[in-house]
Parts: sequence; structure tokens; C-alpha cells
Amino acid sequence: MGRKLRHNGATTTSIARGTTFKYDTSGNLEQVTGTVDTTTDDILFTGTKSNLRRIADLERNVSILASQDRGDGGSTVGKNFRGKVKMHNDLEVDGTMDLDGATNINGALTLSASAQGTINALISTGTQAVIDGAPGALDTLNELAAALGDDSNFAGTMTTNLAGKVAKAGDTMSGNLDMGGNDITNAGTFNGVATSAQYADLAERYEADGEYGEGTVMMFGGEKEITASEGHGAPKMAGVVSMKPAYLMNEGAGSDATHPAIALQGRVPVKAMGKVEKGDIMVASDHKGVAVAWKEDADPRCTAYIGIAIKDKIEEGEGMVEIKVGK
Repeated sequence: MGRKLRHNGATTTSIARGTTFKYDTSGNLEQVTGTVDTTTDDILFTGTKSNLRRIADLERNVSILASQDRGDGGSTVGKNFRGKVKMHNDLEVDGTMDLDGATNINGALTLSASAQGTINALISTGTQAVIDGAPGALDTLNELAAALGDDSNFAGTMTTNLAGKVAKAGDTMSGNLDMGGNDITNAGTFNGVATSAQYADLAERYEADGEYGEGTVMMFGGEKEITASEGHGAPKMAGVVSMKPAYLMNEGAGSDATHPAIALQGRVPVKAMGKVEKGDIMVASDHKGVAVAWKEDADPRCTAYIGIAIKDKIEEGEGMVEIKVGK
């Protein structure tokens, strides 16, 4: 008996009992009349009853089973699978396998020794590029993380810390500055409370009845605590206005405009009228707020005493001379 099969879309082939047919690797159905070659990839079947019952299933699947991508070593694509291809057993690739899309591997992936060696070489090259000559203490991710304090927000932490630092160009301190026993070097004028300084007078703030400049001779009186001196040898001397006291008492009483710093002891410049020689006793003059050298034989009263000149002044008119203020 025979059975008709569709062949290449339109051609029919009659299979007789006892005959042998094959689907070759090109998908063609043909009868085998000579010795059967079992070393090829052809699909062989005989015209037995059992084979003929299965021939319909074979016909439906033969386009896949007989279509093998023989490849030519070049760019020719043998077969394209447009649906899902599921392998129940191993997939062995003897040549190169190119994957154009994403490849998901849910199980183990076994690589040959040569493939594993290639991957290891790539990893080693990439790792060396990351290290790039880094010192041994910083050539692993764990060491780098430790160096950053294991802080996942290291950038934010640094921004916060830097915001609390004193700017080199100048800043305002909100607390004490602890130098730890070190010195401040190459500094200019220091403005603040000091136990030693480049200036040399002890001063105290007093409330004045007006605003007075540096070197003005002050006496107790007026509408406030002190006022500018007036009258030759006048008593009630308070001291001399100092703009740069080495130590200032009663500092919080007011400003220089309302509560000038009055030098009580030490050396300060003072306004003076006429010539002055070193060693002269300085007292108030007839010019308001201005001192003059005491030329009398007898010493002035102690309350009229301002200080002793420590430098000469050769001008006849008003000028400045440095004196040792106080007793």
C-alpha cells in the first residue's frame, strides 16, 4: 500500500511498503534505492505500517528537524527561530555563537578552559585599570570603603563638615579658638582681649560727655563720669584716651564713642602743647584736652599729675608725644 505526502508545497510522493525514504538536510523527500548511508544527517524511514502512521507528525515537524544550519564560516545566517526554542538536554556549540539580543541564563553556565581563561584575562585587565597603580592599602573596594569611614553618604558628610570650617579669607567665630599651645605667626594687628600685646597700657572704660579722639587728656567731671581736661595744672585727672589698650577693663560698658578707654597705667601717646623733654611731668594745659610740660620748681599736686614724657617734642605748637601715664 502507499501513502501520498505533500512534498515541497505541491509535489506528491507515493511511499510503497518495504521501500526506504529519507528527508535529506535540504528538506527534500526522496527514495533510497541503494545502500543506506547512516553517517549523514538525513532522516530515514521505511514504508512500514508503524512508520506510515507517524508520517503525518514527521511531515509537520520535518521542516525544523531537517533544516540544520550548516554554516559557511561567513556572515550567512542558516536559520532564524522566531519563536521560543527550548532545549531539554545540553546545547553544544562547536563554533562561534552570536547572540544579537538579551540572553537569560537561569541555570549553570559551563565554559571551556580556554573561554574561562579569556574571561579571567579580561577581568584582570579591567581590575588593573581600576587599581591603576593604587597603593596596596587602597587597591580593594573594602579598603576604599574603610578609608571613607564606611559612610554611604560620604559626599553629604563632607559638605556638612566643610560648611563648619573657618574660611581662610576671613570668618566669624561662634566659639573659642583652641590653639593647643601653638602660636599665631605672621599676624597683623590683633583686636581682642589679651594678656600680652604690642601695646603697653592698662585702660578702663568710663562714660564721657562726648566723643573724644586718641591722646585726649580726660578729667573727672562734666555731665557724665569724665570730660576733657581744661586749665593749667587742673586737678581731678582721669587719664588719657587710648585707642589700642593692651588690656581693657570694663570692656562691656559701652563703645568708644560713649565710653572711651582711658589709659590709667603704661605708655600712650598724648596731645601736648609746646616743647617737651624726656622726663618732664605732664599736666593739663589751658587748651581743652591737651597736656603741657610742668616747668615749675615744685611738683604739681598728685591729682593734677598725668604722667612723665618718655620722648622729646620739639614743636612749639600742638602735637603728640609719648608719655608714661599714671604714677
